[in-house]
Amino acid sequence: MDARTLHKEAFVFDLHSHALLNMTYLRRDISKRGKSPWVWNPLRNMIDLPKLAEGQVDGLVWTVYVPWNPLIPRDRAALHCMDVFDAFIARHPERVAHVRTASEARQAAASGRLACFLGVEGGHSLGGKLANVAEFARRGAVYLTIAHFFPNGVASSADFGRVFQDQGLTPLGREVVRECQRHRVLVDLAHCSERSFREAMDLTEGPVLFSHTGARALQPIDRNISDEQARSIARRGGVIGVIFFSAYHRRGILGRLEDLLDNLCHLVRVAGAEHVCIGSDMDGWIWAPLDLPDVSHLPRLTEGLVRRGFSDAEIQGILGGNFLRVLTLVRP
Repeated sequence: MDARTLHKEAFVFDLHSHALLNMTYLRRDISKRGKSPWVWNPLRNMIDLPKLAEGQVDGLVWTVYVPWNPLIPRDRAALHCMDVFDAFIARHPERVAHVRTASEARQAAASGRLACFLGVEGGHSLGGKLANVAEFARRGAVYLTIAHFFPNGVASSADFGRVFQDQGLTPLGREVVRECQRHRVLVDLAHCSERSFREAMDLTEGPVLFSHTGARALQPIDRNISDEQARSIARRGGVIGVIFFSAYHRRGILGRLEDLLDNLCHLVRVAGAEHVCIGSDMDGWIWAPLDLPDVSHLPRLTEGLVRRGFSDAEIQGILGGNFLRVLTLVRP
């Protein structure tokens, strides 16, 4: 099958995106087409509904992220982001649908609407309250990324591992992981320190996520996934989302699609094609490959996968089928 047809027929899905950052904190209306960034410009949009349509995207996770603000409780800020999401869905029911399961996602795509999941990035968003796991699940969150840039009262982070001691999961963190399992919220181990990763794996059953990352073997930063971690995710039946942030692919910030494909192919060799997917981090104030500056250019990724020799079935899995498989195990 040619790349254009393959991309059109696949369920194209992004496991980790940040349109909510611009919507919540910059009050951008992403129902309208905005100017795309060049190299790096967080005041422009990589993601909006017209670009998603041009990129033939069927679904994505809208990630809730709460910046540090001592004046606003973090859980209240997270719930406000969810309110922004709900209001957007309500304003555009003919274009988008809030979905919580794999079957709902397929139904939304079949009706011509964008399948919109909620995810939460950073255990700090819980505000130190275990009960918020249940509340976030009630609001529709399909995963919780338990770590982020700094130690957060739940888990130690890989991002500044040489600055902060790796203490793994806190007592609250261990309860959070168990509570996620009880409420069918997938545990996302992106940003986790080595010890946090191991301890969370020991506490979970079934698939887990590593929602957005590059390959540490190619770009040796602690934030990237190691080969052994990738194999662990695969053994558990989970998926690894390949980030579009060029700094995670190679030394230097100005990368291209081929660098992204190098990282993706390495993770496929290590973990298997059925355990790799897209976790772009677009609009997470990243700089993307110069030749993939926004989501409208996503068919270029499919063209690259065809050039690299992947089978049609493998490409359909990477583009979205792999995540739907995992979600079906947790939320049929």
